[in-house]
This record gives sequence, structure tokens and C-alpha cells, in this order.
Amino acid sequence: MTGDRRLGSFVVVTGGLGVAILAAASADDLAHLAHLAQADADERWRATGILLACLLLLVAGIAYRAASLDQGRTFRELLLRVSAEQQEQQRRETLHREVLAVMEPGAMHMVFQPITEVGTGRVQGYEALARFPEHGPDHWFPAAEEVGLGTRLELRAIELALATGLPRVPADQYVSVNLSATTLLDPALLELIDPGVGDRVVVELTEHSMVAVYDDVVAALPALRARGVRLAIDDLGVGYGSMGHVVRLSPDLVKIDRSLITGISVDNAQSSFVAAMVAFTAAIGVSLLAEGVETEGEAQSLHQLGVGLAQGWHFGRPSDLGPTPEPARAASPGSVSATGLRAD
Repeated sequence: MTGDRRLGSFVVVTGGLGVAILAAASADDLAHLAHLAQADADERWRATGILLACLLLLVAGIAYRAASLDQGRTFRELLLRVSAEQQEQQRRETLHREVLAVMEPGAMHMVFQPITEVGTGRVQGYEALARFPEHGPDHWFPAAEEVGLGTRLELRAIELALATGLPRVPADQYVSVNLSATTLLDPALLELIDPGVGDRVVVELTEHSMVAVYDDVVAALPALRARGVRLAIDDLGVGYGSMGHVVRLSPDLVKIDRSLITGISVDNAQSSFVAAMVAFTAAIGVSLLAEGVETEGEAQSLHQLGVGLAQGWHFGRPSDLGPTPEPARAASPGSVSATGLRAD
């Protein structure tokens, strides 16, 4: 073809059903090809070749369109799907960068909520909770998991918790950190826990996170316990395991989920459940902790039922501890003595 004239664009569209090739040629383009077909031999051959290519592309497009329609899809739907996939990929890339950013120094920090003896108000330890410049942990930890950075973010939180918490906590108290089963199985976890302070560290493992790797978790625990690290099972009562799992793991502490504590002072069913948990944990030598205690009535009910440990706003809100931790509140005096976290 002579001059700078070009034919319409060729577009390749990829999708889950295959590849569609669309040829777009304007009326002027076709007229130009017809003119070339009447020119000299070289131009005629070139024009003929281009026309044949266009026809083949058109036939391919028709065949693909028919196949797409057979599967309930139109070209418009296919293009929309491609656009949606591109937007999803961009969203994930952006989320990946944002998660990496909150792991940078100064972005994430830890606060600490006291874990208290219900009857005496004596603080036994602190649970470390992550805080972020924007959004909360319920956003960032699932987001990190989605983009393959879940373990990395948890390890970063644990690193900060131990580095900032242990120096501020009295030597006879501990720092409790949250982690998933996947993070517990990561060799990098042991590297973060100095053997000299292992007996002041408690790892909280949610019951539901162990389902897929339960046997691996059981096999990994001896290495942690060899450093003095103790185990807590979090959210008991809302997970997918059984009491048999708790017995086999032999945790040092079991935490009752806040959903079973809120309103316990006026709910007989909740009181009965907690009473059963008190008897169960006492029988196997495990400490019991109630989460989310916010009222004096709840604290009194727990004390009367024999629950030894609790945390929640009634006993102390999360804080950065500062130079001197704020003393926690005790429940009203009762006849049942509180018990502490089991020490091996």
C-alpha cells in the first residue's frame, strides 16, 4: 500500500473462554483496498492478501461469537469480564502496597489490655493489640491474608508487641500475642522469642484457625514450650473444634468469647455454659479467662461462677502502658478465690 494510509485497528481480547480477534475496517479502508485491486500487479496482490486476512478474521469472529452465545455470553459480557478482572488485579496490587506500607516503621503500633484476677484486681499480664493509622485490625489482617502477607503482618505485630511490651511490663507479668495457626508453624516465630523471656510470652491461637493444620500445630508446640512459651486457646465457644481438641493441645489458658459473656448477669443459659467451662477447665488443670467484661454485674457473676481471669473495659482499656501501667479494678468481694495463669 502506498503513502502513510493504514487500515483500521486490530484488537486482541483475551478472556476465560478463549481468544477473540476483532477486525475493524472503515468504509474508506475498504474503498482504498478496492482501488488497490485495480492498480498494478504488486498492489493487487497486497490488496488481495489484506482482504483475505480480513475475511478470515471476520469468520473467526463470527465463529467465536457463536460459541460465546452458546455459553450464554456475548462479546459485551466478555469485555466487561476482562475489565472486571483488570480492576480486581489493580485492587489487589494496591492492597498489597498498602499492607506493606503499614508494616513500615512508625506505621503500626501496639496497645496493651490488662488481664486481671477477677476477685483481687491484680494484673497478671497484658494482651497486645495492633493499631493502625487508618482502619482497624479487622481490616488489615484479613487484607494481608488476601494478598499473601498474612503471616508477615502477624509476625511484625508480634515483633512490636514483644519489643515494646515486655520492657514496660513487670517481670512477674506476661505479654499475650495473637496469631493464626499458619504463623505458629512459621520458623520465624521462634526467632522472635528470646529464650530468656519465653516464660513471659503467651501465644493466643484461635480455635477455628487450627482446623486445616491441627496435627501440624500439635507437632509444633513442643518447640515453643521448650522456650517457656505458654499457649492460650482464644474464642472458645465460637470455634469449630471440640473439647477433645482442647484436651489434646493441653493449653495453659482458655478464653471464653465475649459473645458468651455480654449479659451473663441476666442470662441463665450463658451462666450455665460458663459454669460448665469452669468445671471442665478445673478438671484438666487449665486457667479460664472471660473476654469482653464491661460491667460490674458481669464481673460479679463471673466471680461467683468461679472464673479466675478476665479482661474488658471494666478492668482496663487498651493503652500503650506508658512508664507505669494503670492499676486494674477488682470485682466486688465474693466467696470464690481467683486463680492465675497456670505456670509449668
